[in-house]
Amino acid sequence: AALRIDPYLLVSLQRAVIAALRAFDSPDPGHARREVRIRLEQLRQVYRDLADARPIYEDRPAKALAQWLADTLDVPQSQLAELLGVSSRTFQRWVSESDAIEPRGDEARRVQVVANVVSHLRHALTGKGAIDWFQQEHPMAAGRRPVELLDDPTALPELTRLAASTRSQLAS
Repeated sequence: AALRIDPYLLVSLQRAVIAALRAFDSPDPGHARREVRIRLEQLRQVYRDLADARPIYEDRPAKALAQWLADTLDVPQSQLAELLGVSSRTFQRWVSESDAIEPRGDEARRVQVVANVVSHLRHALTGKGAIDWFQQEHPMAAGRRPVELLDDPTALPELTRLAASTRSQLAS
């Protein structure tokens, strides 16, 4: 399979490398040192973002991901339950450490998809903003709302691309 990388990250990587190389041509060593440090930090951020592109749920149980969502988004549990398509009571049981109930089947897959998308959105949006993002029509998704794609098992790459594009849209 071909390595698929967000074009925004490739452009950021290229810009940081080119700017660092140009800094070496500066006649002022102090300026060159500062510029190289800035560009190295940009490179570090690009590599962090590349690592974030790997699905976060590959080695984590759905119950742990539900707990992570509750902690990361810091929104009322009823909003998360609605996004995940379950009752508030069911979601409370998922995130309770004293309850053995955990998401299974389609519910577990939906928790995994939402967690993967939120892993991108959390860098650009608040918890409430991330929840709202799922409800807004998205121009890059043919005017569909991301929440409408959650039940499609093949939509993870598209949802991930849409979520990752949020950073580049806010940066421009």
